[in-house]
Amino acid sequence: MLGTIGVVSRFWRRFARRLERTHAAEAFTIDYNTKPKATAMLHILYVDDDKAVLDSYKLLLEMSGFRVSPYSDPDEAIRAIRDEPESFDLIFTDYNMPGISGLDLARIVRTIRADLPVAVTSGFIDEALLAAAEAAGVRALVPKPTPIGELCATIRRLIPARSQ
Repeated sequence: MLGTIGVVSRFWRRFARRLERTHAAEAFTIDYNTKPKATAMLHILYVDDDKAVLDSYKLLLEMSGFRVSPYSDPDEAIRAIRDEPESFDLIFTDYNMPGISGLDLARIVRTIRADLPVAVTSGFIDEALLAAAEAAGVRALVPKPTPIGELCATIRRLIPARSQ
């Protein structure tokens, strides 16, 4: 490649290999022509213990017009929600994290602010998880990885009045 200088960090090499292994490259494609309108004020708290996933979805959601507060530590995320419960419009959390599950986090969120929608992401969704998520008050289960367009559609479905 003439005229191209590239520096690739270890993070991006590992991230690219992970995408190749999971065949998830389409999950990180943004269609700029379908960017949601009036979403800049929507504030999403995103919790995932996998820093690469967290950073990727933060970037992609911000590029789609959302304000994102990322947390790799669920306890810090809970503190942020307790400190400013009205500042968030939606919570996305991974299901399987060390120390606390996404369903446990959803239950805690419901005690702090019952009307705050929680969506749980998981690499494996079965009938047992569907039932447990419903019992925990989870509004959506999102397969992982998910294309950014589908994630934005889920956001619009969960917060329809503010994301149009």
